[in-house]
Amino acid sequence: MNDRDFSSTAKLHERSRNEEKFMRATVLATFLVALTLSPSPAADSLRDCSDRNALQSVAIASRLVTIKFYYRGLLEGLADKNMQTCYRVNVLMDDKLVIINKVRDLVERYCLSIDLAAHLAAQDVCP
Repeated sequence: MNDRDFSSTAKLHERSRNEEKFMRATVLATFLVALTLSPSPAADSLRDCSDRNALQSVAIASRLVTIKFYYRGLLEGLADKNMQTCYRVNVLMDDKLVIINKVRDLVERYCLSIDLAAHLAAQDVCP
């Protein structure tokens, strides 16, 4: 076997490995897309009440702080300055914690996610 034959064999082997890697990546990507697009009922039931369970595992003061942190993160992502001001004044600066407690109550009573409960609790104040 001369150097030319060895070189062509090595190139064929390298091409075969690249095709195998590409095929594995394609199968993995297809699997991940299928997994995310069609969640099973079992996966849905695992997500039910997860926010409630997480909140109930800590003290009440920590629950309220957690919800405040959610709103702070929400403010960072809002482009609308009027909405930012509304949330800051009516939610974060409210000494009575009316909206924060309403979010906690919605999460604990109805097993809503913090995200959904936060939007529902503030929709009357910040439409």
